[in-house]
Amino acid sequence: MARLLNAFSGDWSVHESFEVSARHPGASRDGTATFREGAGLSMIEEYRSNGSAGELRFLGVFWWDPVDRVYRLLSCANEEGCEVRGTLRWNGESLVNSWVETEKGRRVEYQDSFVGVRRDSFELVSEGKSDGKTVWRVRTTYSRRHGSGR
Repeated sequence: MARLLNAFSGDWSVHESFEVSARHPGASRDGTATFREGAGLSMIEEYRSNGSAGELRFLGVFWWDPVDRVYRLLSCANEEGCEVRGTLRWNGESLVNSWVETEKGRRVEYQDSFVGVRRDSFELVSEGKSDGKTVWRVRTTYSRRHGSGR
């Protein structure tokens, strides 16, 4: 957990760009995110954004699973409720979360990759693929807010 907290703790400005989306092609949102230490071996992300893609209110709880040696994520978004979503692993300098959902009768494999993690910025690239075709890609740029540092 120390690696996650060291990389992400603090207050961030966010900008989301919907590159591939059936409902929001070309749309965007802007907002804020805060990562902080939670109870046990956990990290909490509180996220709010709004724009042409609509409003997003998100809560994420990340924790270390010592048995399976992976991070887990509980995510809650808007009025959709909460669910455990995927397993996260460090892949070099990137943190990658993978999970599968069934949407409109088709299997969609999702991957969220936190890439280019630096002191003042990083990107979250969220992609969904079905039958080898990209059906979802949202790129979120996180920029550390002034006065929020590690």
